[in-house]
This record gives sequence, structure tokens and C-alpha cells, in this order.
Amino acid sequence: MPALFRPLLCLLGLLVFLTSAWGELQFDVFLGYDNTVRTMSWFPVSIEVFNDGPSFDGAIEVAPGQLGGQRQRYLVELPTGTRKRIIFPAFASGGGVFSLDVRLVDSSGKIREDRPAQRPRIAPWHTYVLGALPSQFAGLPVFPKVDSTRADDSAPVVVRLQPEFFPDNPLALEGLNGLYLNSEKALLLKEKEAEALQAWVQGGGHLIVTVEQPGDLGTALWLRDLLPAQVRDLSSRRMNGELHKWLIRDDLDHPGQSGSALRFAYEPPHASDEPSRATSFSRLSADSSFDRSDLPLVGLRALSGTLSYGPTNTPLIVSGPVGRGLVTVLAFNPERDPIKAWKFRPEFWARVAGVPQNLLLTDRSQVPTYFGNRSLDTVFGAMVETTQIRKLPVGALLLLLVAYLAVIGPIDQWWLKKIKRPMLTWLTFPAYVALFSLLIYWIGFKLRAGQTEWNELHVADLFPRIAGAEIRGRTFASIYSPANETYSIRSDAAHATLRPESGGLWMGNRSEGRSTLKLAAKNGFDADIYVPVWTSQMHVSDWEEEMATPVKAVRTETPDGFALRVENTLGKSLEKIWVIHSGTVHELEGLSANQSKEYNRRDREGRGLRDWVGQFQSAFAAAAVERQKILGGGVGGTISDWGVSSVAASFPSLLQGTERDGIYPLGSDLTPLVERGDTLLFAWIPDETLIPTLNKFPAVRSRKGTLVRLVVPLSKP
Repeated sequence: MPALFRPLLCLLGLLVFLTSAWGELQFDVFLGYDNTVRTMSWFPVSIEVFNDGPSFDGAIEVAPGQLGGQRQRYLVELPTGTRKRIIFPAFASGGGVFSLDVRLVDSSGKIREDRPAQRPRIAPWHTYVLGALPSQFAGLPVFPKVDSTRADDSAPVVVRLQPEFFPDNPLALEGLNGLYLNSEKALLLKEKEAEALQAWVQGGGHLIVTVEQPGDLGTALWLRDLLPAQVRDLSSRRMNGELHKWLIRDDLDHPGQSGSALRFAYEPPHASDEPSRATSFSRLSADSSFDRSDLPLVGLRALSGTLSYGPTNTPLIVSGPVGRGLVTVLAFNPERDPIKAWKFRPEFWARVAGVPQNLLLTDRSQVPTYFGNRSLDTVFGAMVETTQIRKLPVGALLLLLVAYLAVIGPIDQWWLKKIKRPMLTWLTFPAYVALFSLLIYWIGFKLRAGQTEWNELHVADLFPRIAGAEIRGRTFASIYSPANETYSIRSDAAHATLRPESGGLWMGNRSEGRSTLKLAAKNGFDADIYVPVWTSQMHVSDWEEEMATPVKAVRTETPDGFALRVENTLGKSLEKIWVIHSGTVHELEGLSANQSKEYNRRDREGRGLRDWVGQFQSAFAAAAVERQKILGGGVGGTISDWGVSSVAASFPSLLQGTERDGIYPLGSDLTPLVERGDTLLFAWIPDETLIPTLNKFPAVRSRKGTLVRLVVPLSKP
């Protein structure tokens, strides 16, 4: 070989090597639940990366594809020959247009893979979303078909989940109303994924379980402990129309039905509780061939405190509350015949899941719409908003504009004509512009200039355990900045994440758009939030954490009311306590640090919950409207009493009125718990947080507080 060709061959070999080394990189992106995202909810972002080239450290970046917003960075290490699945939550705050730009960058900032404009399917905030982990694809639940051409199609949705991409963060499951689980698939869930599922149920989710084989529960012990029934051996029984009788019942006391005593806490409000005759299950005719078929069953023995349907010794369906949620176990497998071939299988799934029947209306004009609705974030934003900002009334702005036009126009002309120096306009006009610019700056300075301020309001839901408690919290935090500045905040709480304030449907978020959230495999997050001069911004942190129980309570029923024993285990006083019992509100005296006390109340001493919440409706609406105004001219832009206002905001579905004026994340509304008969306790702790404060910067002005919310159990005799 001539010596001339040897360098060329070496160079060619080097190029081939580099091409092969850098080319083996797989980067797959999966958004939401089977590419479905629910508005105003957290959803999972699932990434699968396979690196068969040189090792490198990098980050997965996720940013909104429109209207700006928060950028998320998930740090990742990619050694040679590794495949990683990464799942973390993101938040969908806007309406009908939603897309994400997802990319993989290395430590030097070079883009290694880019997936722009990823557009998932949008499920409206007010619809029903059922996730499913069936044993086979053909066993996926189905709902009755609903024809709709409306832009906000609210027909209920079924999404298929995969065990290998099942989230290990309970926040990522909050976009689901219900979840169907085959015990065969439960065996494939890892420990952290099972814990996330349990936390989701405790927080208000509806879990529907079918037991493929009784032996499955010997391995999935966590699932066995969740079930409201003990599972026995397999058998078979002739149906004789039993399931059809259950399907057409008009009463609402059977498992999973909307409006029943066990209504789960994730159901958004709807326009009417009365089903349309076109969708009423009571009008369904019998399926004679199905009614005469034999149905394979697992034996169920219902536990105390549950509802069941069927013979006492062999019920077909058993349902019971778990925390704030609901677990329904089926004695039969709906993925197999004869259920699979049942012509009313879609109606069966709609009823057992508890889908509100007005979502199945054939006349879609009767289904409520939610165009342009404001988010509940605006109410909490009005609470933590700074009082250092005052807005210029519209009238004053118009007067200033008229004065400016008058000065640069007729007044300038009259004055120069009077002194006979019209050519001086080349000097007077710039002077007027400079003068009015200084005047506007001075007005803005007087109205908006202040000191750095950090306000932080926590709403913490307690789920007591045998030792300690699981806390599900939302932190509403506002920063006021006297300069163009970037502020660092951090949380070390488990599953903690951060999102900008949501303005509501079709309004996107109210973030300036230059904030970055940094996540890693460890708990918590770091974030850099940019705040323009003389403005404030609110962000919301969702988190879960295990800790010692801060407040304990137990109740005893009395002939005309209740007795409540409350123990404060904190080193801080409970300033105020509210109790919701039998649909009435009772305001109780506070409790000193490390003190316990028994309260005795009669039901007639309380005030009706709906009327009590209704007194806040006008103030909340005014604050939300004023908060979204750029200019002033109104009053009520802030809410000063955090404690009682946070209690009222815990029942947003009662604030709807006839206009259904608010939307909110699933699980934040406690109204369904009152409707199913639970007693709720709210404790306000001023100047205290259960987890460390988020701000990692000095603030001249600051305020904080925590509202604790818990379901009070009945004292055991």
C-alpha cells in the first residue's frame, strides 16, 4: 500500500469509530398516561435513555413549548452500556394548547438528543380519567361511547399504564380519578411504585382490584393489606341476573357510585347530580345469555366498615374507604368471559368506577363547560401577596395620558407662539418626554418600591400511621423583589417539586418564564426564580414527608353532637381550631403547645357548611379578579386572614355558585369527605411550618403559617 494512502485510511477509520461511538444513543419520551394529560394536574414525564457510547454526565431538560414557563432539569449519569428509565412529575396548568420541548444535554451544554413540540392528548379538568393495569391489552376497561364535537370534550377517558413506566412518585398519579389493577400486574410493581400507589389511594384515589389468583396476594402483601375483604378459594356460580340487578339499581349506596356514602375525594363538581334518562342505567334491558352464564369467582369475606353486593357469604363486589380514598375489589375477572362478552360491559365499568352520569349524556349541551375559569391558585396568591405593591387606578392613568398629550400638543404650541420662538420645539419636546418619564418613574417608585419580601403558606394534610404520620403538603410561596433578581429556593422533603402559579383554563401560568427547577434522584429540588423589579411572583410546591404527628384527635358521638379530644404535640400553639361535623362548622378555642383538651359541642351550635363557606365567595372572587389586573382601581386584592380563608378555600366546589368559577388540583377539595360522613379538623399554626422554609436568601419582610387538615377517627369502645 502506498504510504500516501495510509494517513487517509487512518483518518477514515477514526471517523468511522467516532460516528459509531457517538451514534449509539437512544432517547425516548413518553408524556402523561398513555400520552394523555389532564389540565390543572400533575402528570408523569417518562424518559428511557440507552447509552452505548462513551460515558457522560448530563441533564434532561423539559420546557413548555409555548407561552413561556418554568424549565425543569433532571440530572443524570450515563455510563457506557447503561439503560435508564427516569420518571418525574410535571404540571399542566393551561387549557387546550399544551406542548413540551424535551432534550438531553451533556455537562458542557451540548444538545445530544432533542424532542421538540411533544404534544400529548389533553383531558379536560372536569372529566373522569381511569388508569388501567390489565393483565392483557384486550382486558382494558371501556366506557360507553359519547359522541361529542365540542372543543372541551368531557367524555370519560381510559388510559393504559405499563408496570415498567409506573411512577414511583405519588404526585405523578394525581391526574387520575381511578385506577384498575389486576393482581397479576401488581406483582410487577417495585416497592417504591407500590408505596406511591398506596399514598395516592390514601390521598383520595379510587383503586379497583381484581384478583387473578388468590396466591398473588401471598407475594403482593401490600395489596392484600389494602383490600376491604379477605380473599378465599376459587369457585363458580350461575349469575341468574345478579350483576344486571346491581347495574340497574337507582339507589346510590353501592360501591363506587358518585354521590354514595363512599364517594371518593377526587371527583370534580358537575352541573347536576340527576342522570339523564338517555343514560340512566335503570333503563337497560337484561342480557339473557349473560344472566344464565356461569361466572368464575374468588371467595370474598367483607371486612367491617365496608359495603358489599351479593350474597353475604359470597359477595360479588366489596368496597371500603382507605384513608380519604376508596378501594373496590371484584370477585370476578372483568377481563375474561362472560364479563368480556357482556353487552353492558361499558356501563358496568362506568358504574363501578363511579363515573358521574352527566359525563355520559347524549345531549352534550347539558355537560358543563369551564372555558376561561380562574384557578384556586389566585385565592391563595391573594393571601401571600405582598402589601407593598399598589396599582395605579385606570382613571389616574388616563388623566396622566391626557395631560401628556395636552402638554406636547396645544400647550406647547400656545406657549412657544406666545414667546415667538416656535423653533424651540426641538428642545421643549425632548424636555417634556424626559420630564414625564421621570414623573412616571417617580409614581412607580412610590406605588411599588419596597423591600425584599417572602411569604409562605402551608396547607398540610395528615394521614396518621401506627408510628408518626404521612404529610401531604402544598406550599404557596410569594417573592417580592425590589430589583431584577434571581432567588434560590430549595426543599429536602420527599417527592417535593415546584410549579408556577396557574392562572386557570386558557390563561396558562403567571410566571415570568425564566425560572429553572433542578431535580435529581435524591429527594427535594433546587430552583432559581427570576423576579422582575417591583413585582411579586407566587410558586407552589407540592410535597410528601413522613414525620411525627403534629396534631392528634379522636371523636366520640353524643346524643346531640360530639365530643372531641385534641392533642397538640408541637412546641407551638394552635391559634384556632375548626371542626366540620355532620355538615356544620364549629370554631373552637386554640390549644397551647404540648397541651391536650376535650371539646364538647352540640350540632345545633354549629353553622351550616355551605352557608359558612358562601360568605367568602364574593371576597375570594374580588381578590382573584383584582389579582389578575395589571392596573388598579378596585379593592380586595389581598386576603389578610390566612387561617380562616384557607379553611374556606378547602371547599372550592362550594364556592362555585352558578358560574362554576374556579378550578383546582384534584384532592384539594374536601367536600366529598363531608358528604360521606367524615369529621374534619383544621388547626391554624401561625408563624410555623412543618418542614423547613423554602427560601435560601435573606428577606427583610417575611410571613409564614400552616393549616393542618385531618380526618378525625371515631373512638373505639
